[in-house]
Amino acid sequence: MMIRPLLVAALLATAAMATPESDYDALLKAVVKQDGIDYATLKKQRKKLDAYVASLAKIKLPAEREGQMALWINAYNAFTLQQVLDTRKADDKSYSVATSVKDFWKSRQWTVAGRKLTLDGIEKGILLAQYKDARIHFAVNCASYSCPPLRGGLWKASTLDNDLSAATFAFMQDKRFNTYDVARQRARLSRLFEWYRADFERGFKGDVPRVQQFLSKYASNNELKRALQKGQWRISYAPYDWSLNLAGVNHAAADGASKEINWLWLVLYVLATGGLLAYGLHAYKMLRWRQRDGAAYRQQLAAARRESPLGRTVHPRVLVQLPVYNEAAVVERAIDAVAALEWPREHLEIQVLDDSQDETREIVDAAVERHRALGVPMRVLRRPHREGFKAGALAEGLRQTDCEYVAIFDADFVPHADFIRSAIPLFDADAKVACVQGRWAHLNRDQNWLTRAQAVGVDAHFHIQQFARAAANRFLNFNGTAGMWRIRAIDEVGGWVGDTLTEDLDLSYRAQLSGWRIVFDPEIEVPAELPPALDAYKNQQRRWACGSIQCARKYLGPVWRADLPLGVKTESTLHLCGYVVCVAMVMLIAVLPFGIGHLPLFARHANLWPLWLAIWISALGPLTVSVMGQRINGRVRLLDVMACFLLGLGSCMNNAIAVGRGLFRPIRTFVRTPKQGSGTMRLQTPMPVTEQLMTLFSLACVLYLSTTSPWATATYALFCCAGFVSLAGYWWIAERR
Repeated sequence: MMIRPLLVAALLATAAMATPESDYDALLKAVVKQDGIDYATLKKQRKKLDAYVASLAKIKLPAEREGQMALWINAYNAFTLQQVLDTRKADDKSYSVATSVKDFWKSRQWTVAGRKLTLDGIEKGILLAQYKDARIHFAVNCASYSCPPLRGGLWKASTLDNDLSAATFAFMQDKRFNTYDVARQRARLSRLFEWYRADFERGFKGDVPRVQQFLSKYASNNELKRALQKGQWRISYAPYDWSLNLAGVNHAAADGASKEINWLWLVLYVLATGGLLAYGLHAYKMLRWRQRDGAAYRQQLAAARRESPLGRTVHPRVLVQLPVYNEAAVVERAIDAVAALEWPREHLEIQVLDDSQDETREIVDAAVERHRALGVPMRVLRRPHREGFKAGALAEGLRQTDCEYVAIFDADFVPHADFIRSAIPLFDADAKVACVQGRWAHLNRDQNWLTRAQAVGVDAHFHIQQFARAAANRFLNFNGTAGMWRIRAIDEVGGWVGDTLTEDLDLSYRAQLSGWRIVFDPEIEVPAELPPALDAYKNQQRRWACGSIQCARKYLGPVWRADLPLGVKTESTLHLCGYVVCVAMVMLIAVLPFGIGHLPLFARHANLWPLWLAIWISALGPLTVSVMGQRINGRVRLLDVMACFLLGLGSCMNNAIAVGRGLFRPIRTFVRTPKQGSGTMRLQTPMPVTEQLMTLFSLACVLYLSTTSPWATATYALFCCAGFVSLAGYWWIAERR
């Protein structure tokens, strides 16, 4: 009968002796395994962890140094475990403090002895700053596989010094983290030694590298100790595995399986950011060329126009070609404009190259007959096929003329009457001038936000890019319209070729590789119509993106084999591959959620602000070019510039797909850009599924990265998302009109 009271008394005595500290100590002994932490058990017995954390808020800080250090180390480790439990979804084996939580060490505060502190504040602000003991690095645990293992129990003041040395020694001998090659004097160490080098060098002197002196202090044998104390070892650092330190997981096997994926991510990320960085810095280079060489180039143009007799006393025969394909809305306007060109009619020939298959044919015939009746030397040329598309039509026209020069205008362009008189003197400045390119102006700039955004981009292209390339003696391109060619140059390089979708770029590079020059004159202005509907604009962009990459495939080899200055070769590469930046943009937004989260951890241990500054300054390059283009044009509207910026971001998927087609698919058909003329144009096609998916994906990226990544990453995702959403919204509204 006495047994039951005694048992009850024993249980009551045990309960009275239990404290949050002792319960937590027992919990650590239960959940800390040799290969990691049993988070399932920890979660089930979480009340013990929470009770210990709560007790720390009102605890009194010990007076002695060892007691303080032990308290702060225990607090840090407990807070880390609690943070993992609070942020990790059930059984999420992919969880990582690097990718799953934004600013894991700075985003939350805990209370210790009345002080509110973050994990970063405890580790760096107190433990490392006040106690200056490098062994602390092997006592605190960051819940990651490559971090020094968590101790299976609380750190005690009475045994702290011996326990810190034991933990340091154990970590130094663990081949998962550190390996030594005595014969070759090489060591592969944990990244801790790179990130916290100053801590491990503190207190050592002499000629031997200080980190080696620290390593020798905890060497496993005398041979290694003596080797580390002489000579300078070659030290490298192992990759840091931020995956959760789960018990029962074969991390070595997981590492092997994920290495290829990690390398793939790294390669894609470096390629994407490298491409965007190069593109942005190249924009500043354009501005530099314009500033440095622009004035001298303008003087050359003025002198050539002033000194040449062409257009004043000498009038060579000039052919005007107007290629047309189903352009009923604009063709009559274009025919009227070329008929009004000022040039002696006996030295002028106008060809309307009509491949149309609709009512455009009747409009063309009527307009041409009307002008022929007035004495204009104009005729219509039609082919029984569309072989070679626009290039084929232009080539057919050249076979039927004896003119020396040819001016080319697309059907949506309205040249001023003095175009020939303004352009032709520039051929006289240099016998190797093959082409004179004019600047595009805009007939419908203010029609809607889309035309205003396009106008900003077109102005930047001509005012900055084309002018800078011409002034700096780099290769540039005939833009397919609003320009004149010396027909002999076309013939010498093989004529018009229709094996790409950008026959103008193709001919430009063949001519310049053969020693001919292209001149750009910004004073020769030719108004044109901008596509007012989104699908028309994207058709145009697809053709340009696909065609430019086709030309890159065709001419990058010849460019780099040619006897040209390195600067010309480099600029030609960037020019031909300009649309690859769209691939880089899509690639970066695609890989951001899967790998960029590792960067904040690296940034936490290295000063990366110069790199981030360079990336963001380069990202502002295209915006700067756009603003400068508008400033030169006498019209700076920041809303238009931002619209252009969003349009470029939102179109990157469309253009990236076109780049892929240009790389891997042969040319099949030439898709014309629909024209509006004096009528109206409505959206003709629904938003592609790929772009709908990219819009949803970008939204998900923003939501994810805003909680797991630094502001620089999340901001880029936000910009891309804004571009996709803007175009999706415009498409949705346009479809319902």
